[in-house]
Amino acid sequence: MIWHRMRNDFDLAIVTVFGGVAMIGIAPFAVYRYYTGNLIAAIMDTAIVLGIGLALAHAWLSGNTRRAALFMTVATNLGCIASATLLGLAGLFWTFPVLLVNFLLLGHRTALGVSLFTLGFLIWHGKAFESKLELAMFLVSASVVGLLAFMFAYRTTSQRKQLEDLALLDPLTGAQNRRGMDQELDIAIKTFARDRSTYGLAIMDLDHFKRINDKYGHEEGDEVLVDFSNYVRKNSRKMDRFFRMGGEEFVLLIPGVDATSLSAIIDHHCKYIAEHLRCRDEAVTVSIGGA
Repeated sequence: MIWHRMRNDFDLAIVTVFGGVAMIGIAPFAVYRYYTGNLIAAIMDTAIVLGIGLALAHAWLSGNTRRAALFMTVATNLGCIASATLLGLAGLFWTFPVLLVNFLLLGHRTALGVSLFTLGFLIWHGKAFESKLELAMFLVSASVVGLLAFMFAYRTTSQRKQLEDLALLDPLTGAQNRRGMDQELDIAIKTFARDRSTYGLAIMDLDHFKRINDKYGHEEGDEVLVDFSNYVRKNSRKMDRFFRMGGEEFVLLIPGVDATSLSAIIDHHCKYIAEHLRCRDEAVTVSIGGA
């Protein structure tokens, strides 16, 4: 069960791995400081471990990894500031992994803001540094680490977004595929259950499409599918969601409509397609059922 959830939820896996490693790494320092009588530092380490543990438990129980990640970064950054304030130069070593963690757990813009706050406070406080040279060396090294982490996070986020888009889009028409449709329908059902917002669902089927493929070839058929998809998007709102269910079958999810307006929308699409969609000189029509 645990392994299955981590395999299917990338964000939960990241939060879990970081939280586990951080707790295992920090806990021995808390034990050592209790043992040596450094109670203030020991309490600080214990608070960090407990904060990370609570965030980790929240992620697993609620499924809200974004809130858990934010709580973890707040705990680790405040712990970094407290460590540098209490322990001086030795506490500053925690800054570098904390900067990396910021960009690992948060979006690159949010992580940049949190990192700048932490660095700014340490520089403003200044008591962790014995000289301006140490301050300058720390600032340069921390800036390099932060910049590299920012670039890595930005590129990773961009590539992940591209992969997600590829996984949800039909490569021929640019409409969302059945996986995207399942996700959007699930969102629509939950939205309706929460605030009773209505949706219209229009299922579109191009008429006699097999005859087009047989008569003119699959390349011509593909052009018809592309043109049809472009026409539907052109005559839809930005909030409407368009999907290719398979073959010549498409689905249009339309938020905020009643039966009367849905009927008018369907009539408009049928007439527009009949007037504009062509395969060579032959008109192509569509049948649409709505609910």
